[in-house]
Amino acid sequence: MEPEPDPIHHQLPDLSKRKRRPKNTGKFTKIAGPKKANTSNYQIRKLDGGHLGQTRTRRMDQNTQAAREEVNDDQVQVGVEQDDLGDDGAGPSCEGVGDSEETTGKATPRRPPRPGRRNTWSDRVEQFLPYRDLYLAELLRHDGMGDASDDYICTSCGEAGTATYRCCDCAYSPLCCRNCLLEAHDSLPLHRIEEWTGKYFMKASLKKLGLRVQLGHSGGPCPCPGRHNHKFIVGNLNGFHEVDVRFCACYDNNGEFLFYWQQLLQIGWFPATQERPTTAFTFDLLNFLHQLNQQGKTSLYDFHKTLLRITDNSIPLTVNRYDQLSTVLRFWRHLMMLKRAGRGHDPDGIDNTAAGELAVECPACPHPGKNLPVGWENAPPGILWLYTLFLMVDANFKLKLKDKGIIDTYLSPGWAYFVNEEKFQKYLSKHAGKDQAETNTCSAEHRAIANANLHKEGYLASGVAAILCGRHALVRPNGVGDLQKGERYVNIDYLIMSTLWGIWYILLLISYDIACQFYKNFFKRMMKNFPPTMQLDTDPSNISWAVPKKHIAVHGPNHSQFSLNFLPGVGKTYGEGIESGWSHMNPISMSTKEMGPAVRHETLDDHWGSWNWMKILALGWLLAKSLLHAYLMQEKHRKIFEEYNVTFPTDLTYAWRKHIEKWNKDHSVKPDPYEDIETYVTLQEVRLKLAQEEAQDIALSDDACKMPPSAFLHLGLELEEQQRSLLARSLTSKTATELASLQDKRNLLMRRIYNWQQMQDIYMPFVVSLRQSSDSLEAEESSPELAEKVNLWLPSASPPTFRPSISTLINKEKKLRLAQAQDALSHI
Repeated sequence: MEPEPDPIHHQLPDLSKRKRRPKNTGKFTKIAGPKKANTSNYQIRKLDGGHLGQTRTRRMDQNTQAAREEVNDDQVQVGVEQDDLGDDGAGPSCEGVGDSEETTGKATPRRPPRPGRRNTWSDRVEQFLPYRDLYLAELLRHDGMGDASDDYICTSCGEAGTATYRCCDCAYSPLCCRNCLLEAHDSLPLHRIEEWTGKYFMKASLKKLGLRVQLGHSGGPCPCPGRHNHKFIVGNLNGFHEVDVRFCACYDNNGEFLFYWQQLLQIGWFPATQERPTTAFTFDLLNFLHQLNQQGKTSLYDFHKTLLRITDNSIPLTVNRYDQLSTVLRFWRHLMMLKRAGRGHDPDGIDNTAAGELAVECPACPHPGKNLPVGWENAPPGILWLYTLFLMVDANFKLKLKDKGIIDTYLSPGWAYFVNEEKFQKYLSKHAGKDQAETNTCSAEHRAIANANLHKEGYLASGVAAILCGRHALVRPNGVGDLQKGERYVNIDYLIMSTLWGIWYILLLISYDIACQFYKNFFKRMMKNFPPTMQLDTDPSNISWAVPKKHIAVHGPNHSQFSLNFLPGVGKTYGEGIESGWSHMNPISMSTKEMGPAVRHETLDDHWGSWNWMKILALGWLLAKSLLHAYLMQEKHRKIFEEYNVTFPTDLTYAWRKHIEKWNKDHSVKPDPYEDIETYVTLQEVRLKLAQEEAQDIALSDDACKMPPSAFLHLGLELEEQQRSLLARSLTSKTATELASLQDKRNLLMRRIYNWQQMQDIYMPFVVSLRQSSDSLEAEESSPELAEKVNLWLPSASPPTFRPSISTLINKEKKLRLAQAQDALSHI
């Protein structure tokens, strides 16, 4: 009976057998070249005083609609693959147009794209050049009357002599009379209008032509019109507009008056104020600015200047609504976060929004009651690790905040990613009064610990600290807070407690650059500084601490317990995803550091919400790709492991496995199964031993200026390494700057070699004659010897006849070289 297929293997495709699309397949069209025969004249109407009446004759080859022959693949010489026609701008339908000598002034050589190859930028430029004059002519059509008749006939009513207006925002911009234009734009009051003067088009406006916008009644007539404002300013994507607005003064069925700001919102205009508004911005503009700021980090100042230039590029300061736009954008951001979080449907109102409720949460992290099976907490250890909550912590000192004395009101205090500032400051004033007293016991020097108590004058915040989900790099709700000094434990403790408050989890892993130091007194600080409602309700053994993979290398030995390469149940987690989050946020630091405290929090919250959302959009294909990669790699590595494992006795591998299981439960168990036991002597240890051996000889020596032999040899080895490095650099130096720097290094190295040779003459007198013979050969050559190619004549490189006299130096050099090689191997 055939065994049932593995369900995972059955569902996943085998990409190794995936069929590739064959190259150079399908049918091609062969384009015939231009011919001189059978040409006809065609006319392009050129702008002249408003009429494109003056003509210019050009020749166009009738054969550009060339006969197309279908040929076999092996017969194709010039052609375009049919599947590639489209966005790249290449295609037989436009070949040969305007490429005669009369059009371009000279014969334009054409390089057809090779079959099966996508067009490069160079190809696209070459294809465009023959059409450049025609494109420009079409653009000039828009500045003149185009195809309009000399009788100025209205395209709507047909009346002659009245069609002098056109709309720049309507398709084709047809000429029409004033009445037809106003009738067509009754619901389009923000379109740009131009009027023909007889020689050119000049700017006009619907307001000056008599258009009045009646608010209320969904654009219909109002039986009781109210206040009239004929200088109302509306900001739109096509610039600022002065609009004649009449508000509605009617009462609804409940006898209530519809406020002016409500009437503006109903038409899609966001008012700058609530009382007697005179300025508004369209929803389209605010949505575009919001998205542009999130994606492109464009500042509000630059966007406002752009609007002014669109309005009038010759007099850009006719309207200034920067302050109003700044206020409205802040409200728009806030309202969009409330809307997307569903707060508009809560009968309790916005004021009852819970902490972190506006944050976009990670759908792939464990959320009990949402994406975990019923009874997940009772899963056996072999399954329970799947529900581990991964967090990663880091700080960013570019997101500063200047102390400008701005008093601001928070619209969403602690409702998204930043913690509640008022509660945070109360906690800090109580527990952060003294400098951080914990010292660094790690072999590496951590700036986060060394600079924890540093404060930068003139700044309210020296940066921010943040907590993201460790597997998918989404910012955690209430996982961000300001840093007042350096990266103090007291700040990070609060963020961890805040983001985990009210969360149900069993297993937790926290990745942090300084986790090896931070974790030591974590639970002591928690019990001392936090109320029981904020303390973690879990056993310390259920929390694992890790150092990100890029940072673990600098921590030195005895850090296996913090390595994501060895911790069980972490998969391919690398813990560095938070760094990419900083690169997303840093471009707005120049703007946010000048803001008030509240608007800065709201702006950063908004950008983190955008970051989280874009991460979620990519999770689908990312997780599918990761799953397939993991499946293929586990098959590969399982096979490698099984082949390697059978080479060892079973009782030995069983003992190893038991020792690893014991070490995973208690990291104090010795030896560390993942730590290499150093069985070699390092270069520095050899130097120390040789120096100690030479100490007695130096004390008895009368030559106080003589360098110890071991120091002499070590310096020679350093010069040898510098020669290798300089030789490698000489092979890549091409520019004048690089060559100048290279020559400076050569001169410096040659000076060091010369000084070392003075001591070499004492220890190895015979080298003088060897060096002189090399100098005589160099004199016969035209160029001097390069520093990286100078023969140092170290003891091991001396001729055999001289070696007996320097056997002691050779033995010491051997010890130094062996230690040097061991050090190099240990760093691979």
